[in-house]
This record gives sequence, structure tokens and C-alpha cells, in this order.
Amino acid sequence: MKIYICTNKFQKLAAKVAAYSFSKLGYHEIEILELEKNEFLKSKLNLTYLRNGKLTKFVDDLQSFTLLRFLPFTINNTKKCLIIDPDVFALQDPKNRINKIFDEENFQIACTKIGNNFRSEVMFLKNTNTDWSFEDIINDLFNHKIDYKELINLTSKRYFSNIFTLPIFFNHHDKIENDTIFLHTSKRITQPWKEGLQVDFYNENTTKYYKFKQFLKKILNLRYDKSSLSNHYIKHPNIIVSKKVLYLFKETLKSGFIKSDELESAIKSNYISEKFINKQV
Repeated sequence: MKIYICTNKFQKLAAKVAAYSFSKLGYHEIEILELEKNEFLKSKLNLTYLRNGKLTKFVDDLQSFTLLRFLPFTINNTKKCLIIDPDVFALQDPKNRINKIFDEENFQIACTKIGNNFRSEVMFLKNTNTDWSFEDIINDLFNHKIDYKELINLTSKRYFSNIFTLPIFFNHHDKIENDTIFLHTSKRITQPWKEGLQVDFYNENTTKYYKFKQFLKKILNLRYDKSSLSNHYIKHPNIIVSKKVLYLFKETLKSGFIKSDELESAIKSNYISEKFINKQV
């Protein structure tokens, strides 16, 4: 099974740690898809697209890689692969569980679901034979023919069909349990390797009204959402997650999977927190 990891310069080192987490489990057919190497998608930077019905500028920030999730759909009509974001780490080998699903279930896409929404940051593909190209889906987005949420939540009938819902342990958000297969550090502002750095993304889900409410709570000494008011990445609230991610980063460095000059460059560019990397496991 081939593994595609989608990333950009902001998250490239995290993507390499994700790759290492699969490599140590015996997976070696891994390809890191980088925004900076995709000229077509790069050409869309600073153009607008619809997001929840509102015109939004496509900016080069922490999450500018997300549209790369749809590139593997049209690479050689992929028969079996896994597509993940750069902040998804393999804690257990998924082989036995996913092979059983591949054998027994008929689907094109398999992913987890939270509430009514499919989660496209972890997707297994099986026998995809699309009648559209990556360029088609991106052009439709930037020509305002489709909403970003229809892509990210896989609700577009034009592009997606036959979706199988995976157990949630294939995409555990910011927690580790005994059955966790993939750990996804999904809350951007608490990504452990960025702790203390200045925030380099726009939070489209936090309104001015919500921030004002949290500010009032803060000055009234009430419990408030610290992340909504912070201009810097904050410490991950789950110490088990923090330690696991730190261990993976240290192990990846020790293995030579990440070179020392790559790390130094990422620290200098404020992509990786020096405070984080200097912590003891």
C-alpha cells in the first residue's frame, strides 16, 4: 500500500516524522506531496474560493496543503493507497484491520466521520477510477463552482461516491488510547512542535464576537478559551500526546531520517520550535 503525505514548507518536518512513523512499521512506499513542488496549485495562491459560501483568499499558510489530498485520486488511477495530512502519525500497524476492510467492503474512499462530517485528512482509496483530473477539481473550486467544504467533507456528488466509514481509532484527534492506530494532532494552535512560536495561520472559525466573549471571561476571571486569544502556539493540553510526538521527533532525528541542517533551517524559519526540540523525552 502506497502512502501519500500532503504538506507544505510550514509542516514539512512534521510530514517527515509522519513518514518515519510508517517506515518503522515496515512501510517504505511513501511519497511526500509538497505544495511548493506543485506549480498548478501554487498558481492559485492569492486567488479566491468559496468557503461556507463566503469568498476566501487562498493564502500560503499552515494549511495551504489541504487541497493536495485530492491529487492521489488521479495518479495512475490508484488501486490502493492511504492519504494523510502531515500531522497524522502511525502508532500501530493498520495492516490487519485495514486489509480486512479492503477485502470485505466495497468502497472507493474509506475515512472516519465525526457527527455528520467525513474527515478527509485520513483517507484510504480503493479502486478509484475517476472521470476528473486534479486540475478539474481545483479549477472548479477557484471558479466558484464548488465550495471548499464540499471537497474537504467529501459531500460533492460530482467527485466522491461510495464512502465507507472507518472506526474512529483510525483518526484519533489529540488523544491516545489503547486502540489508537493513527494520532492526529488536529488542533492547530496546540501542535507540540510549534509551541511558543507566533501563529502563522488564520482561524476562519473564530469570530470577533467569540473572541470578545472569551476576553470578557478572562477579565472576569472566568474559564475561557485561551487558544482563541493567543497569538502564539500554546502547550498541548494532553501530556501523553506531547510526549509521544516529542519521542517520535527525537527518534526521527536520531535515525537520520531528518538531517541536522534540515532541523536548523526549520528552526530558523520558525517552522519548528526550538523550545520543543530541546525538551527531554
